[in-house]
Amino acid sequence: MTKLAGPKEVLERHAAVSELRARHDLRERVASAGRSSVFTFRPRTMQSWVGEISSQPKLPAWLHPAAPAVVLVLAAIPFLYWFGYIGLYNVWFLLAAWLVIEGLFSYPFVKRVQFISESADAPSAELPILADLLEIIERQQFASPLLVAIVNRVQRKGSPASRRVRRLYRFVRLLLWRNFFGPLSLLLWGTQFATAIDRWHRRHGSDLLEWISAIAEFEALVSLSTYAFEHQADVFPEFAGETLFDAEALGHPLLDESMCVRNDVRLDAASRFLIVSGSNMSGKSTFLRAVGANAVLARVGAPVRCASLRLSEIELTAAIRLQDSLADGQSHFFAEMQRLRRIIDLAAERPVLFIVDEIMSGTNSKDRRIAAEWVMSALVHRGAIGLITTHDLTLTEIASNGLPGRNVYFEDSGEGGQLHFDYKLRAGLLTHSNALNIVRMLGINASG
Repeated sequence: MTKLAGPKEVLERHAAVSELRARHDLRERVASAGRSSVFTFRPRTMQSWVGEISSQPKLPAWLHPAAPAVVLVLAAIPFLYWFGYIGLYNVWFLLAAWLVIEGLFSYPFVKRVQFISESADAPSAELPILADLLEIIERQQFASPLLVAIVNRVQRKGSPASRRVRRLYRFVRLLLWRNFFGPLSLLLWGTQFATAIDRWHRRHGSDLLEWISAIAEFEALVSLSTYAFEHQADVFPEFAGETLFDAEALGHPLLDESMCVRNDVRLDAASRFLIVSGSNMSGKSTFLRAVGANAVLARVGAPVRCASLRLSEIELTAAIRLQDSLADGQSHFFAEMQRLRRIIDLAAERPVLFIVDEIMSGTNSKDRRIAAEWVMSALVHRGAIGLITTHDLTLTEIASNGLPGRNVYFEDSGEGGQLHFDYKLRAGLLTHSNALNIVRMLGINASG
């Protein structure tokens, strides 16, 4: 079950996608952001890192200037010897004192510093990509309100967000140097840069989460604009107040246009569900997926593979390709009934568009007929609209049994080992099956 955006937000996305549709150069820059591929960016890694740092006690603010000051004072020992102010014996004494003082100075914070040091490697690969993406957004000027709002989220007062992230990246890299060059520990290297990272986190930790959120929304819009650019003939949907899914010339968005067969479909208060029957391979499941895919595209703000589409604020639900579970001791039928129960419960809370493929195929025809009518009745009385497919023609009686539904079907033609499909949706009932024709095509007969 997928929770989708409301009409107002979708219309804002339409304007943003329309503006980005022709910005091929921008999409290229987003795709090539960072030293590594932008597709390796893991926002959850960054979010987890921020959360882990937040869960630990903060280092005291005075430690940030105090640590380098201690190092500078103690580092003066070699220079005092060089210019003859102290003897060699005093050098060894002072060096030993240096180590003791540094140990005493850093000991109270050793666990916190160690934690920051060990966790610093996690975001090191993401930070350059994050900085590049932020810089790309900061340099843009947009007209649509949604894109303007995203730019404003990363262009707050002070230095640009990208510059702040690059500063954090420098701290992380410098801290990690200690892993490759141990003597740096003599300069309180870990304490200094762990303190710098902790200080940066105190100032910008919450901002970092906001920047990641802004980038995620921007990348989603860029992805939608890529789809819009590659499917110029697709149109933006319109939204209606009443419960409705009304598509003209609907096709599956993943099919090449040369292969895509279009069909009209309307679901409303007068015709709340369709029972789709048809022979094997005639297009029933693809049709259901076409309806579901276009419903999702419509509600996320993308163009749809339709000549026109009007729909209400409905939430998509589906029971497709459910599987049994040996580990949980659940049959296919039980898993499907659990899913249908959740769809019915959801329909009681909000408007729902349901798509159910091969409803209750895991039981006998008599029980299937009765249980399917119970399910459809429960959905209809809760205001849901949707489609189900079936091979069992007894289920087609449901649409003529007082419920506001219609029967439609796909068919094939051909005999003697040949099958032809036109994938066109027709009103009414299917009158034949191709199962035996397929068996003959595969050379299976009574004699073996």
